[in-house]
Amino acid sequence: MRSFMLSIDQRLHFSDLVAPIERYGQLAIFLVASGVIGYLYIILQGILAAYLAALELNQIPSY
Repeated sequence: MRSFMLSIDQRLHFSDLVAPIERYGQLAIFLVASGVIGYLYIILQGILAAYLAALELNQIPSY
């Protein structure tokens, strides 16, 4: 049990957790943004495909 306990010198500080975010912040923002954009693209592509299929089957009234 004693091996699981951290001494005061080995304790994680807040600056140790923030440092990688400051270093790779732009990369993380870019990856998250590109993932969100890709997800939205897939969703919109599915909506467009469903709309075109319904339009082709004359399920949507054209005024």
